Amino acid sequence: MFKLKFLMISLFISTAAMAQSPAGAPAGGGLMGTSSFKSEFTLSGGYLGFSTSSGQMNIAPAFYYKPLKTDLLQVGGEVAYQSTSHKGGSASNMALLAGVAINVGNLSSAFYCAMGLAIKSGSGGTGEDAAATDPNGMGYHFICGKRIPIGGSPNWVFKPNLGVISGGTGGMVFRPLAISYLL
Repeated sequence: MFKLKFLMISLFISTAAMAQSPAGAPAGGGLMGTSSFKSEFTLSGGYLGFSTSSGQMNIAPAFYYKPLKTDLLQVGGEVAYQSTSHKGGSASNMALLAGVAINVGNLSSAFYCAMGLAIKSGSGGTGEDAAATDPNGMGYHFICGKRIPIGGSPNWVFKPNLGVISGGTGGMVFRPLAISYLL
């Protein structure tokens, strides 16, 4: 756990120190950044989640909106269909994540952390230890990552991330396949 915290802090510091626009010029507005983008649509696939007794795969569309002129804050969330495998079987569920995203730098290349409420509802526990594997519940999510413009276009960004989702069965998540379109 200490290594994970150290990695996230190091990534945050290095991104904040080098927050730049895709053209290589310093991002307008310093660490907060300003851009003309107002909305962000994301599709996450190949979602891998790990806890002490389960693994997950999902497809998750997300939407975030920028209510202020600065790129610092976005509000929104995502809905995800998940298939969770446990020791003796599997369960399916829907997860709703709602909250805010804090961005450091220009939106198209920002380091970000999303946090807020997590709600899971599904087909229930499986196997002998149903109480520990029940995917139903309410909790929190905290996910950090980095936006990387694809092919020089600031509208399409690659958005890998790492974090924790806790609602029912929770644990660490790593989403290597996430693509966003900025409007």
